[in-house]
Amino acid sequence: MDASELAFEAFGSGRLEILRALEKAPQRYTDLAGKLPRSEGELSRNLKRLVEAGLLEKQASGAFAPTPLARAVLSVVPRLDLVARHAEFFQHHEVGGLAPHLLARLDALGSAALLRDPFAMFQAIQEVFGGARTHFLAQWIIQKQALTEEDHALNRILEAALDGKSVDVRGVLLQEELEVVRAGAPGLAGRFQLRVLGPAPTSLAMSDAGAFLQFQDRSGRIDFNYAFYGRDATYVAWCRDLFEDAWSRARPAYGGGEHAAPRGKGGARAP
Repeated sequence: MDASELAFEAFGSGRLEILRALEKAPQRYTDLAGKLPRSEGELSRNLKRLVEAGLLEKQASGAFAPTPLARAVLSVVPRLDLVARHAEFFQHHEVGGLAPHLLARLDALGSAALLRDPFAMFQAIQEVFGGARTHFLAQWIIQKQALTEEDHALNRILEAALDGKSVDVRGVLLQEELEVVRAGAPGLAGRFQLRVLGPAPTSLAMSDAGAFLQFQDRSGRIDFNYAFYGRDATYVAWCRDLFEDAWSRARPAYGGGEHAAPRGKGGARAP
């Protein structure tokens, strides 16, 4: 069967809930009938259809159990759950620019909150900036010609969090935004190992306090009206991999090492 046929057999007309009910342990028809909100006739038809499609097998005890094919199908369901739960968001935001190994684990976002309220987003990003204890990593797309007062407030929070600490502080910026950040926060920029990259599908900031993530909309620009934020280990690990993927593809900002900035007259570093 092709993908559309397999999806129809596995997901159609209540069959997915049967597969999910059997995922942890085989069960008899009577056990399923007492748990699933389906008529006996519909349950019987779906069980027969799943067996014929090779997704279930009936054991000698009379219990139904998922086959390896069914378990392979169920492994992709968490991604579908995420997309279904946030269908409106994914209707208007691009994920196709993600590396394949990240796209394959997109369900990691399921444990994060999708924020849209500006106050909640600002609180979340404050927590990320102020929570740097061992690391602060930013694949930071700003889409601005100058930093705002809000940006300066966040930078002061981050500077206070970094003060006197040995912290892994790395940033990946767009080439055209590098000078905006250096001009707006020269002291902070000097703390970063900086690299530059071409167009990016996401904007990310993460620290010990969690990860704050935003995606491109269909116009190709980062949509700052939505953000994922969370502290769950699976989500944070996915965001870390996203950052490291960008870091590995980026190049040193100044060509002479991560911290090297252009020098002014007399050998002094430019502000």
